[in-house]
Amino acid sequence: MDYYKKKIENYVSLEIREIQADGQDAEAAYLEQLNTASHLVFLLSEEGQTFSSKEFAKKMQQWFNLGKKALVFAVGGAYGFSDQMKQKFQMVSLSPLTFSHHLARLVLAEQIYRALTIMHNHPYHH
Repeated sequence: MDYYKKKIENYVSLEIREIQADGQDAEAAYLEQLNTASHLVFLLSEEGQTFSSKEFAKKMQQWFNLGKKALVFAVGGAYGFSDQMKQKFQMVSLSPLTFSHHLARLVLAEQIYRALTIMHNHPYHH
């Protein structure tokens, strides 16, 4: 993670937070408070929209163009996200497979870095 965090921060700031929410209601309340005019929250879920790396880069550019201060990607707890949460927030899928939290975070970080390099015509993706 440190490797990709350092790489990503060449383009944008990155903050990683681990939230110990007391149940799905607390998780939802925390994410709702973040989902404001300045933040855009996404749930990572195998049910979410999938993208190729180039499509993800294009989508990230569109999200940045909305004038949001931050993009927030949430990895759910052991029981995933409630149906209510899935209706409130946009969902993104890294894969139809289920990953551990640490692996999902690593894959997401690499894809964010890859998307940023695509957006800046860096040769990493090629």
